[in-house]
Amino acid sequence: MHAVYEASEQQEVQQERIQVHHGNYVANGVAVAKKFLAWFIAEHNLPFTAADRLVNLMKRMFPDSVIAQGMNRKRTKCTEVMRTLGRCVTEDLLDKLSEN
Repeated sequence: MHAVYEASEQQEVQQERIQVHHGNYVANGVAVAKKFLAWFIAEHNLPFTAADRLVNLMKRMFPDSVIAQGMNRKRTKCTEVMRTLGRCVTEDLLDKLSEN
């Protein structure tokens, strides 16, 4: 049962990586901005509820930015992204440690 759960988690990790939209600067910019927002919240130990206010603040601060207007990261999705990024970082760290 544990192996099945791990396999489904690994599949989620692969799906959550930044999607590259070839030739679409705005879609790439929004995807990268969402990841940066999640990292910022984690790095500064902010509550995930801050994501709601930060996204709304960015939209008001930069009304002419298509990327800012495309942001829709809310606390639930921010939590999911951080879990996924945490697993990716853990996997990378384990790979590096096993190489040495």
